[in-house]
Amino acid sequence: MDRRHSLLRRAPMVVLILAILIGALPTRAQAQTPARYFSQTGHYLKGVFRTYWESKGGVAIFGLPITEEYIRRADGKLVQYFERARFELRVQNNQGFVDLGRLGAEVTGIQQPSGAMGGAFKAYWQRYGGTAIFGVPLTNEYGEVQSDGRTHTVQWTERAKFELWGSEVRLSLLGRLLAPPQLLAAWPADTQPGAPLDEDGVPLPTGAGSDSYGSTSAAARVVPASGAPGQVFTIQGEGFQAGEPVTLWLTSPDMKVRSIKRKPTASGAGSITGSQVSFTSGDFSNGRWAISARGEKSGRVAIGYFTVIGAVGDPNKLGEMLHTTLQPMGRGSIAPLAAVPGSAFVFSAAGFDPNEEVGVWLTKPNGAGLESVSDGAVQRDGGGGMRVVVKPQANLQGVWLATAQGKNTKRAVTALFKLTSDFYAPIGTPRPANRNGSVSPAEGGQSTQFNLGGSGFRASEQAELWVTTPDGSYYLMGNVQANKSGRIAYTVKFTLQNALGVYGYHYRGLSSGNRVDLYMTFNGTP
Repeated sequence: MDRRHSLLRRAPMVVLILAILIGALPTRAQAQTPARYFSQTGHYLKGVFRTYWESKGGVAIFGLPITEEYIRRADGKLVQYFERARFELRVQNNQGFVDLGRLGAEVTGIQQPSGAMGGAFKAYWQRYGGTAIFGVPLTNEYGEVQSDGRTHTVQWTERAKFELWGSEVRLSLLGRLLAPPQLLAAWPADTQPGAPLDEDGVPLPTGAGSDSYGSTSAAARVVPASGAPGQVFTIQGEGFQAGEPVTLWLTSPDMKVRSIKRKPTASGAGSITGSQVSFTSGDFSNGRWAISARGEKSGRVAIGYFTVIGAVGDPNKLGEMLHTTLQPMGRGSIAPLAAVPGSAFVFSAAGFDPNEEVGVWLTKPNGAGLESVSDGAVQRDGGGGMRVVVKPQANLQGVWLATAQGKNTKRAVTALFKLTSDFYAPIGTPRPANRNGSVSPAEGGQSTQFNLGGSGFRASEQAELWVTTPDGSYYLMGNVQANKSGRIAYTVKFTLQNALGVYGYHYRGLSSGNRVDLYMTFNGTP
């Protein structure tokens, strides 16, 4: 069955959802329906989801939005992911209500409530919404090694994972573990989707049941379909409304948005191909890029893909372990821990006074100077925490230091990170040999499910996991647990939003020191 027929089958549900979002909500849910844009993640929040988010805890409880609203294929529900939560729209008597996804149960696989809450976790649970927000406990408290290399008390509930850092309760970013990767791509600040996306990341039409499901859908592409850095690419497209301006933007393999200043006008036949809009991939990273085109009058959106293929990486460096030498000082973290020059990093810190302004700056490698970070870029959560996206302006490879300091208390939190090309492994990079495990298959495309397996750990041992990606990033992912036979199993699937090349999944047993290094190549083929 083709995609159009699949969408048409769901058209009544889409019509109802759009009606709910536009104006059929009860009065209490209509007070704050305009879209709000979050530059930190490049996503919008609006309607009943925005009302719920702002009234039930905002960033501190749910985190920032990390996808747009989309129609979940499994049940036709409208959902949106946040860093710590998933909102789901429930329609009852033509009114919209927000349900929260059971992320804790989905991550752990535990379905039956167990355990009891006490101490700081119980106080936090009661203060910020109890069962309605977090659900009931799934486990008792237990110790788990976190990103700072220390053991912290944690506890799972149906919708959250509680972590105790000193006297501060934190909530894990479970939404980032479960959000569909193809929906993470950022949108420009001046171009929001005209309607909910589908699960493939493509905007649904603004009028369910209209011909916009088929004959008037837009298309976009780049010619040539691949090239080396420095290649001149030309944008083509059709299916737009005659005479309408078309906004264009690019999305990189690591989900960063680049605007295209030129705005072509669709011809009488709805085409922008004759406009000869071109760009040069001079500093583009290797991998799969996206070109997006949106008609300003019709709201039709088209997405095409092209690949940049440049120099290959050094496979001998992909297994290096960095995080043991890049430890934060104080209650802070940074992600990724390493990336190629020109990359952005998310720096988070806590322990400041709730209303205190926090200054942030970067120290260059080997004390080569400082880079300031605008105060306006720092986002405070109102509870003594802050978050900021930093991007070193100097492309100096080496270890950098991010510092956050309270302007009143002078408390400081620091985090080390590294600019390096050591982990860069685009298409063409030879795949290193696996250590103490295997991946099946070793190479695949969009429909491939990679099955990872490793051995040599102690029974039920905790192991830290870090991932290296083809675009050169190094992410510390947290801990996993081996089974009673000392084995770890993992399943991975990639989409066109993921970089092309060699991925490395690396494990180290916290008590045995056993290393497992597993490598696979994602080639992007259908």
